Amino acid sequence: MAFSNHYEEVLDVIDAMFRGFQEQFRDQIEIVKRFFLHGDLVLPEQTVRLQYSEGIKMLHDLG
Repeated sequence: MAFSNHYEEVLDVIDAMFRGFQEQFRDQIEIVKRFFLHGDLVLPEQTVRLQYSEGIKMLHDLG
């Protein structure tokens, strides 16, 4: 698979992979959760995407 237009294509693919993993491998995830106690991976409906400048501003605001 080639990414030709924008890096956001890569983000779209990664987002789809994680959503697909949750659907396709639910049984296997439940087995792993028995051994490694943790909650479900929660993905927001819309994946958050920040511009670099927005991320830097957030970091500066937090100190």
